[in-house]
Amino acid sequence: MTPLGSPAAANQAVGRDTASVSFLHEMGVCRPCGWFWKPGGCKNGAACLRCHACPVGELKARKKVKHTMLRLGLATPKADVNARSANTAASSLEA
Repeated sequence: MTPLGSPAAANQAVGRDTASVSFLHEMGVCRPCGWFWKPGGCKNGAACLRCHACPVGELKARKKVKHTMLRLGLATPKADVNARSANTAASSLEA
């Protein structure tokens, strides 16, 4: 149960389009808001790009699954764009 009763009520209270939020949430491609369930709540309100419809422990559960997948070798970490550009710059200096 969200601080405002239900995920739909929470999204309507902050002025969000519940249809698009629900669609992403149901498809499993939403990104949970880490602040929504904190005592102070999400300060971004309608401007928040994260999902407020996810249950309390969803962010932690997804991180746990990702860590397990990485540990078992079933997934690879995303390459850091900044590190890649730094490596490219360093290799061009060596040549």
